Parts: sequence; structure tokens; C-alpha cells
Amino acid sequence: MSVSPPGHSRPSIYVVDTNILYALFKGQHGFGAGKAVEERRDKTLQEKVIRLFETSEVVIPRFAFHEIIYQIFHVNIDLENYDQWHKMRISLFKQSLYSYIFSDRPGIRVSLAKKFDDEIGFNVALAKISASLFLKLKNRIKRQQERYPDFLNTNKREPKCLDGMDAALVGEFLSIALANPGRQHGLISNDELVRLVVGDLKSAPEKKIGGFTIPENIFVTNF
Repeated sequence: MSVSPPGHSRPSIYVVDTNILYALFKGQHGFGAGKAVEERRDKTLQEKVIRLFETSEVVIPRFAFHEIIYQIFHVNIDLENYDQWHKMRISLFKQSLYSYIFSDRPGIRVSLAKKFDDEIGFNVALAKISASLFLKLKNRIKRQQERYPDFLNTNKREPKCLDGMDAALVGEFLSIALANPGRQHGLISNDELVRLVVGDLKSAPEKKIGGFTIPENIFVTNF
């Protein structure tokens, strides 16, 4: 995974969305347990995340770090066996993400993002949706309605763009890239809307959002 877009010789720095961290934990000690038919796909995705962490330089956004911690320790709590459940979740956390961030193994380059100015995230959230992104959102809704005619009735937050922590995470990603202009930064997200927004920011002709310059050293991909 330690590759760069065409025209860039130095390996990229990867920044991961919460859904990528979720994949690292899913299926372990009952976390995020899904259907049996999903197990093979989940295992393949988990292996990709582990390979990324062991071969590339990775920055964990603080927003993603906090969000995954809450998902591990505050969702689907086992109230009947809480002490044992909590002990197992602590073990899960320490043996996976924590062990990468605080690893002393040679070659492991996974770090927690430094504190940043979150005003960029506010600007991302407040900015008017561009004409190109607006069209992509309309086309997305059209595709969903063709597949699921009742899509808008069953998904009460649609049509939507960024929601929850997404705007904050995108803002943090931009801050990380701005702080290191000599390297390409790739946001890895399995959220289609996050990828649409970052792709739109990358191609924005004015290269501005609010009072901030959109960094050129960014790209977005998924697993």
C-alpha cells in the first residue's frame, strides 16, 4: 500500500477514517459481530488494514480515534457480564490499535495526529455545496431510488452529504496535509459521501474553503 499517485516519488502518508479502524476490530471478542456470510469479507478487509499499518506511514485522526474508542466501550454493552466484557474490550484495544500507535517494533509508523485548528472542519461543514458535488449527490439519490424505491422514506436523514463527525474528520485530514506539504496524503474511507466530498475539494478550481487554502497534496481512496 506504500505507493504514491503518479508523479510523486515519495511514499504517501495515509490517514484513515473511523470505518477503517472499525474493520480492524470487527469480529474480535464479539465486537461488531455480523452475519456469517460477511465473515470472509470482514477478514479480508481486516487483513488489508493490518498490512497498511505494517507497511505504510499512517496517521490516525483524533476524531476517528475518539469515535472508535466510544464504539468499543459504549456500544452493545454486556450488562449481565459487564466486568468480564470490559476486561475483554480493554484487551482487544491494547492488542490492536494501541499496540500499533505505541509500538516499538522497527518499521511500524502509525501515529496519532497532533492537535490541530478545527476551524477548517467548521468551514467544510458551513460551505455551500459546489455545483459539481450537488450533481453527484442528486445522481447518488437517483441510483438509490432505482434500487430501493422507498429509499428516502426509510432513510430519514437523506438526502445528505457529511454528517456526524464526517465534516470534522475531513477538516482534520486537510489540516494534516497542510502541515506536511512535501508529502502526498491519502484519506482511506469506505464512506462514499466522504470520498465524494474530498474528491470535490481536490478538484475545486478556487482552492479555497472559507478563509483556508485547500491543500493540493491530497487524494482519497477506499478498501
